[in-house]
Amino acid sequence: MASQPVETIEAEAEDARGRVAATIDALQDRLDPRRIVTDAVGRVQDGTRQFAARAGDTAKAHPIAIGAAVAAVGLALFTRHRLANATVNLGDDLAAYTDYDDGFGFPDAGDIADAAPPVAERVQAAAARVEASVEANPLVSILLGVVAGAALGALLPSSEAERRALGDTGA
Repeated sequence: MASQPVETIEAEAEDARGRVAATIDALQDRLDPRRIVTDAVGRVQDGTRQFAARAGDTAKAHPIAIGAAVAAVGLALFTRHRLANATVNLGDDLAAYTDYDDGFGFPDAGDIADAAPPVAERVQAAAARVEASVEANPLVSILLGVVAGAALGALLPSSEAERRALGDTGA
């Protein structure tokens, strides 16, 4: 191996130091939290604008289909409500059947009140079921929270701060 002059080796080392310093500076710039947040907000705003534009174009292109879908959802919700509150008269001495009957039939209304567990026990049991469900499916719980938040956000009026932050996307 031929020996290189010391000046050449020093120049190469200085070159390598410069490249490493430039790479470190570039990484620091890329990993700056403010830049990451700004980029993420920008991407979300752009994606939201594109989604809103596509949804608007689709709605304009297919108004009858969208109207039918909205009517079908409304009808399904209305029917579900009606079915949940439906009663059936069996024509005998037993109380009318509802979805909440336990199938035994109570001849006396006082017996029905005695048979139902106290509200506090029912609430605790429901809370335990929800807690178990959240522990078993945390991602689903998060997604349901996001969907519920979006629905709630759509129902509430926007604030001045939101209008400033979102601009045309908020409209």
